[in-house]
Amino acid sequence: MTPGMSPDTNLNDEDLEVRKTAVIDAELQSRNVKIAALQETRLSGTGSIKERNYTFYWFGRPQDQVRLFGTGFAVHNSLVTSIQTPQALSERVSYLRLGTVQGNILVISAYAPTLRADSTVKDSFYEDLEELIRSAGDKDRIVLLGDMNARVGDDHESWKGCLGRFGVGKMNENGQRLLELCSRQSLSITNSLFPGKVHRKKSWCHPRSKQWHQLDFVIVRQRDRTEVCNTRSYHSADCDTDHSLVLSTMKLQPKPYHRNKKCSMKIDVIRSRIPHLRNEYCDALNQELGDMNICDNPNPEDIWNNLKKAIHSTGLNTFGKRKRKDPDWYAASLETMEPVVEKKRLASLRMKSRPTRSALDELRACRAETQRTARKCAKKYWESLCERIEHARDRGDAKSMYSAIKEATGPVSQSCSVLKQRDGSVITDNTSKLNRWIEHYSELYSGESTAESPY
Repeated sequence: MTPGMSPDTNLNDEDLEVRKTAVIDAELQSRNVKIAALQETRLSGTGSIKERNYTFYWFGRPQDQVRLFGTGFAVHNSLVTSIQTPQALSERVSYLRLGTVQGNILVISAYAPTLRADSTVKDSFYEDLEELIRSAGDKDRIVLLGDMNARVGDDHESWKGCLGRFGVGKMNENGQRLLELCSRQSLSITNSLFPGKVHRKKSWCHPRSKQWHQLDFVIVRQRDRTEVCNTRSYHSADCDTDHSLVLSTMKLQPKPYHRNKKCSMKIDVIRSRIPHLRNEYCDALNQELGDMNICDNPNPEDIWNNLKKAIHSTGLNTFGKRKRKDPDWYAASLETMEPVVEKKRLASLRMKSRPTRSALDELRACRAETQRTARKCAKKYWESLCERIEHARDRGDAKSMYSAIKEATGPVSQSCSVLKQRDGSVITDNTSKLNRWIEHYSELYSGESTAESPY
């Protein structure tokens, strides 16, 4: 997974690749996904990046360690105000809290150890996961999403409540661990609750045996099963991973934790440099102010509000709304990139449906074509952008120059920070967060500070 711009500025054309977050962003948007759990991201540290439609959060190992495992989330930008800052227990377990009208939801992204992993690693993972589930309130809903590397089978009679009537395959050791966790915490695996075609219940194909298995699950509390409408796999979704996308439809209504101040539409002030538009604006504003009869209203606040409204509406009608700039080369080259990405997606679907040597060769050829197209688009876009920066510098237009430089860097990765108590424990309650800020600033400004002059 590749977020944003690579920190290595000395990459050759052969080393450039399609930014994975932009590809995943387009794929999730096409399927109207609101929150996606990501596993095996293999990114170091923690951070976030905002794409066109989604904000990505990731949690991995420290930067001085090998990039393994890693989890995270892709949250639709319309829901960012409805979630608390995502956190992680380890590189295998991360979580966020979503506010809804029905109550808070604890959404967990988990990446379980494989079947051959050491038993101590498995015990540690399931202990952390169970401790996190216990920390949720009795009224809170739980949605566990992830690659559990487990096969739970179809023994509905032995695991009533935990397993539905439409399970597939046979249970293995990891599947028993998962079902025991579900039994202790009253959880239900929604993948087995709904009828459907068998291939829509499986999400991973074994590379040697070519057998499909169900390893990725959506798990909720048993009492909340009625809120789940359907859970199935989508093999046509292509994000360059050997797992198929598993989607679950739920009946939930988000509730924002905080509301952003509503801003009016911004005017394209660059067009005010055009002489005839300036004259049209002056004439329209004079006519608008003449029709208002400002002198008839003695209230200064009403006069200001009417004046502000007249200036803004007239400017918007004359100069138009400021258009959103393309954030980076991928968004600017969508018309060229989308056909080759779609071609690769179809080749991946044919490989999943019928894994033959010819299908594998076709998929590899499509991947190579995608990389070549990406290199060409990136090179063309950056050459054009460099020319814009150079021309702006020669004209002495600092604003346009720095705007183009910012556009060249693309979306910037940001660190995910949380608020902590004095003892280092993470604060999740909003009231406690407010009290902690009051305590911090009270201590900061309560003492007297003295400034010593060096003279």
